Amino acid sequence: MAQIYAMAGLLPPNHPYLNPENKGRYGVRHVIAEAANNLQLNKHNLDKIFIFFALLVGAVILIMQFVIMIGVFLINTAWAIPIADLFDTLNPQTDIAYNLLTLVFGVPDIYCSSSSPGVCSDSNALVPFPIHNGLHDLFQFYSFGLLLIGVLILLYFIIVIIAETAVTGSPFGRRFQNVWVPVRIVVALGLLVPINYGLNSGQYLTLYTAKLGSSLATSGWLRYNNTIENHSLFGGGGNGANPMGEKETLIALPKRPDAGSIVQAMSLIHTCAYSYWATAGELPENANGARPFTAGHYHYTTGTQPVAGNDPIKIRPWFVKTSPNTFPAPGPETRYEVRNNTTIQEALDFYGNGNIIIRFGEHKTSGNPHSETGEVKPYCGDITIPVVSVLGRNVPVGSPGSSAAMIILDAYFTMVRNMWFRGAAGAEPLSRAAVLFYENSTSQQNRTVRTCDPAEACGGLGLPSCTALLFTAERECTHLTPSKEWSETIKDQIQSLIIDVALMDAWTFYLNNADIEIENAILNRGWAGAGMWFNRLAHLNGTFQDSITALPHMSLYPSVMEYVRDTQQAENAGVTGTELFKPYLSRERQIPFGPGDKNTAIALHKTYELWNQDGGASGDPEKEVMYNAFMDAMNMVLGTDGLFDIRGANVHLNPLVQLIMIGKGMVESTIRNLGVAAGTS
Repeated sequence: MAQIYAMAGLLPPNHPYLNPENKGRYGVRHVIAEAANNLQLNKHNLDKIFIFFALLVGAVILIMQFVIMIGVFLINTAWAIPIADLFDTLNPQTDIAYNLLTLVFGVPDIYCSSSSPGVCSDSNALVPFPIHNGLHDLFQFYSFGLLLIGVLILLYFIIVIIAETAVTGSPFGRRFQNVWVPVRIVVALGLLVPINYGLNSGQYLTLYTAKLGSSLATSGWLRYNNTIENHSLFGGGGNGANPMGEKETLIALPKRPDAGSIVQAMSLIHTCAYSYWATAGELPENANGARPFTAGHYHYTTGTQPVAGNDPIKIRPWFVKTSPNTFPAPGPETRYEVRNNTTIQEALDFYGNGNIIIRFGEHKTSGNPHSETGEVKPYCGDITIPVVSVLGRNVPVGSPGSSAAMIILDAYFTMVRNMWFRGAAGAEPLSRAAVLFYENSTSQQNRTVRTCDPAEACGGLGLPSCTALLFTAERECTHLTPSKEWSETIKDQIQSLIIDVALMDAWTFYLNNADIEIENAILNRGWAGAGMWFNRLAHLNGTFQDSITALPHMSLYPSVMEYVRDTQQAENAGVTGTELFKPYLSRERQIPFGPGDKNTAIALHKTYELWNQDGGASGDPEKEVMYNAFMDAMNMVLGTDGLFDIRGANVHLNPLVQLIMIGKGMVESTIRNLGVAAGTS
């Protein structure tokens, strides 16, 4: 302080207070008094005035701190709990930190102890294990080694001190300025002496310090949660007690999955099925007994199902698998036809709670069976519905005991089922478009009867008019195929009426039924148990996100499209986009087809081309340009969408949940990148 006052000009340079030889002869009050005598209060000395009072205030604050600290120990403060209880763990037998320290160091009767009743004999009886005995011997060897070195150092100092004392006549010689140095040496040696279980006093001191620190952390964690639980907002009914606040901030609402890919898949299946139905009536070898076009449509309605063994419809939806299982019926079957009332429980029983595959193909009721799985030939491809979780599958979907994952899975399965059966929501626009894609893209004869029938094809939004004329004076319905307006309309309908509704229903169900309230089983684990609850949040959010993004997808294209793609890639491995399914090779060379397959290939390519023009049908929000091309590429590769969502879609979430979403995106992108790298290497 004297040096600072001297630099400010409040003490002369040769003042006795600045002489090191006067150390201990003068106190702080002497320095402040002398500086005050030299201080002149005028505007020319504002800097000196500021420095003087700054040091004076600092000294006063320092004294007040000591007074307050002494008062804490002397004055009986009204604490909510006694100070001693702050360092006591009420449930040491279940405390994670205590159990971990016991199992790591193997010293019994240290951590499982409490002023409250507790069963600690079980945990104490476990230790020490043989590995602990080895650890204790290692500590003992370490302590004896350091103790030996310490004794040698102590003997050296004893000899030096005696010699210097004899020479100088000063106690402890000139090497030590006070008596505390040898005392510290003796204490250090005492801390190195091994006692119980080979540990020395210093190591025991460390273990007990860890115990007190863990108890203090546990007491704080419990008081925090109990205070929240006892608050009027959480008492009794309400939101329940959890340390993070409102439930709405604990479950992230994911980006809405885009319906484009599954609607495109079902559109291809409809076109494919109609193509086989129409071909059966036109090929000469199938003319006898084939159903005429005027007798109905290419698949049955929700109210009229075909009779097995007498079914003119070739393409039908099936569950297929290679071997039976022990689940309830239809689990023991290897083939099961999907009806308009087939439930998600039947699907899960058939596949043993695994991914659901719906095959659109033909099963022969007579003659030589097909060799494919379940004896169903996948003429029109497979739709796979990923199963993320089946928690709560044994109760009605959406009822108590069910789960958000089951709500989403049921919605996805019902969506695919209803987009097939004629008369169900979603199937009508697809069935109309299928007629137009096949009949008009292949210029079928007498197509007017079918394409210009307002009950079967034309007249819908984005579809050719039944009466409007082209410049050739022919009706639109005889030449045009569905427009982009039609595909966007049907996609938006499925998106808003099915997927978005299912997402919100599942999110609401999760908020009301998910196990996101902290309970005594976690609180009894102590402060380390907080990680268990945080991990539960990660699990809940991860399962919910995975369920939402597990959208049904086409895992196998119609057989004609698979054949065209293989042929195209055999000629040109670099072919991409809609060219993959184009039924013509370079220089307009036609791909060789079997009877009737050419028209099917043309109609399917026309359908695929509509859905994938202008960059693709999916409209995947993950592929939208949100920032710039570089940032979008980085987000896709690194999975950092969650990082940008912190100030966007997830701004309302708890920071911990925001971090969960960032981590999930990065982990999933890493797995995806590894898969891509493995596939391209």
